[in-house]
Amino acid sequence: MSTVRPAPGRMLAEVEQAACQQGVGTKAFTGKGAGFRQIRQAQVRVDDIHAQMQELSEATRKVSGRLFYLALHKRSKTGQLSVRWRQAGCARTTHLSWDDMEGLFSRVPKALADWYKEADKLARQLNRDEQIARLVLKQAEEALAEEQGRTP
Repeated sequence: MSTVRPAPGRMLAEVEQAACQQGVGTKAFTGKGAGFRQIRQAQVRVDDIHAQMQELSEATRKVSGRLFYLALHKRSKTGQLSVRWRQAGCARTTHLSWDDMEGLFSRVPKALADWYKEADKLARQLNRDEQIARLVLKQAEEALAEEQGRTP
């Protein structure tokens, strides 16, 4: 039987690597990056929701002969982003409540009115999801600050 031996250069490299690693602990991951990872994941979620809001807003603006559309509204103090209905074709664009919009549905085909209803459901869900995602992000940032001995 023949025994396969590693090449001499490879053996030397393995011995040097083993010697180099003698003082190093074997536990590579101690969980110290968990706070940063949670913040990154929460920020990705917020950004994803904001992108969905932007897409929905653009979709409502592409409706031919639209009476209303979803506009993005950002609060600079909190960073909150939400979508709100606005009346199209007015010199002074104002936000519309859903009740106001339903009164205008008699002026559009039923299929379009149904589409607006679905868009409104999605808009409301995205607004709720955005609030929750920002809260999770804020809590992750506060937890990391506490972990590092800082006040948020």
